[in-house]
Amino acid sequence: AFLPFVDINDDVIDLGGFKYRAIIECTSVNYDLKTEAEKNIIESSFRNFLNTLQYPISFYIQTKELNYAKILETLAEDVEQTKIDCPALENYSKIYYEEISHLKETIQNSKQKKKYIIIPYEDTVEMNELSPKEKEEYSKKELHARVSMIVENLSTMGIKGTRLDTRDLIELMYSIYHRDDDAVVENIVDGDYLETIVSGLTLAQKQDALQKAISILQETESKLRFGVINDKN
Repeated sequence: AFLPFVDINDDVIDLGGFKYRAIIECTSVNYDLKTEAEKNIIESSFRNFLNTLQYPISFYIQTKELNYAKILETLAEDVEQTKIDCPALENYSKIYYEEISHLKETIQNSKQKKKYIIIPYEDTVEMNELSPKEKEEYSKKELHARVSMIVENLSTMGIKGTRLDTRDLIELMYSIYHRDDDAVVENIVDGDYLETIVSGLTLAQKQDALQKAISILQETESKLRFGVINDKN
């Protein structure tokens, strides 16, 4: 009831009222390392990309803390599997794990920056001759076409665009409203909600969790009011 969308399914965010959003995650291009000729090509391609757009889009950049605990947990599982599959690599895998476990101190950076393009589709709102189901199906079809076109145009600049699927969209939306601590996002996505509750919290921790929840709701209300996701750019 407090979030600015009705549902997330079929790789689409449903804002209600036949308004939909798809999101593309984009890779980066190191512009400063390009030659002047390459820079000119990138700039020209970007101008052409913008000129071909017949609808608004939004650019969203998110910076958040890396979940090193989850990274190491996954790596530990891989190391154990490596011991089984390739016993000769056991020593090497242990050394690799030790190096990665100190990566945060080595690079002195715990931030992760990701870039997204938010693509809207609202054209069926006024198509009264269509049934609600037809509006939904038509909207998702047209939204898919828009995504394909943008991904193709991004490739001309050396940028790889990947459409977020339903799971990725849920993770992104959760991290937007809980950016500093999204360690439990997999429990939310997988539906294991009790995993975020039954954890032996102390009274102080529970109170802190309540304050976080209140803060999330307040931030969500603010974002809804100013239309961060329901873009107008």
